[in-house]
Amino acid sequence: MADDISRSTRRWYHALGPGLITACVVIGPGSILTSSKVGASQGYGMSWVVVVAVIFMMTFTIMASRLGA
Repeated sequence: MADDISRSTRRWYHALGPGLITACVVIGPGSILTSSKVGASQGYGMSWVVVVAVIFMMTFTIMASRLGA
């Protein structure tokens, strides 16, 4: 039983690793600084930019992972 838990936990970490690394690279100090400055000056008026940026980030990350595989 303990071996099954260890194996499933290992699979979970194996699947989580690349996404976590990508998230750490994408969300850096520059992104946090820029987002807070725009949020302070524009309020929620520029929220649509975040949605568009996330869609582009997801698209390019998927494309890069397919090219690298």
